[in-house]
Amino acid sequence: MRPGLDACYVDARRLIVTNEDHGRAEPILDLTYRSTERELLPLIHAGQIPVVGGFIGAHIGGATTTLGRNGSDFTGR
Repeated sequence: MRPGLDACYVDARRLIVTNEDHGRAEPILDLTYRSTERELLPLIHAGQIPVVGGFIGAHIGGATTTLGRNGSDFTGR
């Protein structure tokens, strides 16, 4: 990391909203887009670089889910 760049960790479970199919969970795109904007835009506008882990999300009830095939591709975008 270059000096002067301010990075912060963001828990993917606050961003990726999924169905309840643990181990093969699919993101619910409209809810995921809304939560991503809500959580990440303020950080970006403040000059921070969000760092988000991959392969997990949370269903609407809040329990952690593991994304299905290609899930890490989705969270890495």
